Amino acid sequence: MNARILAALALLAGCATPDATGEPPKPAPPVAPLTCNAKDTVAATLKDRYGEKPMDYGLTEGGALMQIFVSPKGTWSAVVTHANGVSCLIAAGNYWTGAATDRGI
Repeated sequence: MNARILAALALLAGCATPDATGEPPKPAPPVAPLTCNAKDTVAATLKDRYGEKPMDYGLTEGGALMQIFVSPKGTWSAVVTHANGVSCLIAAGNYWTGAATDRGI
């Protein structure tokens, strides 16, 4: 898992970000999902930290909202938001290519 994904997971879980040596943070104890937080918190974190904005979305079979957040630099995050307002980061990466980056976000 790359450092950007680890930092995003740690930030959403309320953990410290990597230190100056680049060492990844220690994960929080598995009391709650490490990748979930309030919908607005997740969206604000992705925007503030990575410049990512929601670009594409769809509904899962279970009725949850699936969103792809993309930055102009090509970083991306896949987020599922449940009916209770809790969003979970389920994947993240680099080099997004597609309609979102083609629109010049």
